[in-house]
Formats: sequence, structure tokens, C-alpha cells
Amino acid sequence: MERGVAGMKPGLKVGDKTEFSYRVPAEKTVPHLFPEAHDFQQMPKVFATGFMVGLMEWTCMKVIETHLDDGEGSLGIHIDVSHLSATVPGQTVTVEAECTKVDGRRLSFTGGIAGTEGIMHSGIGPFDIDSGTTMAYGRTSFSRQAFRAAAFWQSLDGDATNLVARSPTGAFIPFAFKTNTFDVELSNAQSFAGRHVVSYGGNLRRNQFDLS
Repeated sequence: MERGVAGMKPGLKVGDKTEFSYRVPAEKTVPHLFPEAHDFQQMPKVFATGFMVGLMEWTCMKVIETHLDDGEGSLGIHIDVSHLSATVPGQTVTVEAECTKVDGRRLSFTGGIAGTEGIMHSGIGPFDIDSGTTMAYGRTSFSRQAFRAAAFWQSLDGDATNLVARSPTGAFIPFAFKTNTFDVELSNAQSFAGRHVVSYGGNLRRNQFDLS
């Protein structure tokens, strides 16, 4: 997530972060995202991705709030997020945001939300995630002049019961699953003859999914 800042006190540095827990109320579920949209009204009452993004932005704002004077503020300008598991009202999510880059008036953050149980919707039906399921991620980046390198890893490991598939006895079928996503990105820019600039780069992503 990146935010543009209009004025800021010195002192904010890479590595500054904050974390807090948020208990999801019914008013932050999908049907409440756009009450005038009929399609949203037909969807499950789980924590909406739109509200999740706002919660993550709120956390980023908390990281920089002590570095702003009255009347100064920030505005989100880029976000890259995944929403892998559903959260029902009454459950608590933990939000963490960390400043990973300070570039003039542009700040970059990395963060995540972790839950231990709930309903996850997928292409093969909804799953009831067992308590103790873990979600984790890591991110690192490096920049030097125009060169930039970044990488991240994301994992989901746990057990769940499919709420559609049944065994011959009529019982819902339990599954063990594990996912890993690895992503590496490189980019650079060079100038020629004092007036030409060539930008180049590449991105490699690998997804692993194991279901048994």
C-alpha cells in the first residue's frame, strides 16, 4: 500500500509500524457495503473486502499520525491486497502495518490481517476453517537510485470442513490444505544521450496449492 503525504515532520523511518485488533460488527459485512446494491444484499454476511481495505488504510494512518501537523494528511494511491478467508461478525482480526519505504512525499507500507477460524469461500465451495489455522506473510524490498527489487511470501496452512461435499455416510468431508505464494519483482531505468530513458523489469510469481 502506498500513500501520498502533503507535508510531514521528519522522523518517520522504514520499520516504523503499529498493530491493533478489531472486532468485526454486523455493520461491516458485505450487505452493508453498498446498501442500495441488490447484488450485495444477496451475499453472505461476512467481513467485506471493501471494509477490510479501509481498516488496513486506517492502520497505515496510525503509523504516520504523530508525524503530521494539524491540517496535514495522507491519501492512499496504490494497494495490492489478497482476501483469503471470510470472517463473521463477532470474530476479531489483527491488523499490522509497517512502513517499508520513504520516498519524498510517497510512503510505502506492508501489512496483513490474520484470523484463526471462519468461513472461507472458494471455487470448490465454502469451507469451515478450524481454529488454529495459520496465515502468514513476509515482504522485503531494496532500492538504489532507479533500481528496485521486491519480494514477498504468503502462506495459509490448516484444516477445514467442506460445507458442500459429503461422504457416503452423509457427513461433510474434512480437508487439510496448504498454500504458498512466492513473488519476486525487479525493475530499473537508465538514461542515454542525456535525453532518453529506458525502463525495464520483470516479475515472477509461483503459487503452490496442496489439498488432501
